[in-house]
Amino acid sequence: MDKERFENFRPLDFLDLAKKSIEYLDEHGWNNSSLERNIFGRVYYGTFLFVREWLSNNTDDFNVKNNGDDHKNIPGYIKSKGPFDEDTNFIISDNLKKLRKLRNQADYNLIIPNENSREYARWNHSDVNNAIDLAEDIINSFRNV
Repeated sequence: MDKERFENFRPLDFLDLAKKSIEYLDEHGWNNSSLERNIFGRVYYGTFLFVREWLSNNTDDFNVKNNGDDHKNIPGYIKSKGPFDEDTNFIISDNLKKLRKLRNQADYNLIIPNENSREYARWNHSDVNNAIDLAEDIINSFRNV
């Protein structure tokens, strides 16, 4: 592991990797579930880490724990104390939760639930391009504060 590159990692590099992966899939017409699942993870983590660092650097009352609690605490903080108006805070919090749910589905569910099941009704039906759009909306909102 290269210490300098490791320590100077930009969260948005994950989003760039996701976009390059989509380009690869489009170019090669290769249907690969593992790559698509990986894309959801990179989109979520790129966005999550970007927002986490933004909050850490721009707020006085949000404390990053650097553990699993941050995945719940960050959307909660944005919803209640985010830097936007109340409606925008809610939307951004909800969209970050959607990205996490997509990542969780991609990482933990080997099959899509049966269409007649309660689980299917709660399933987040999105493709990787929509996830990228959602991530960019969140990131651009924080960049424009």
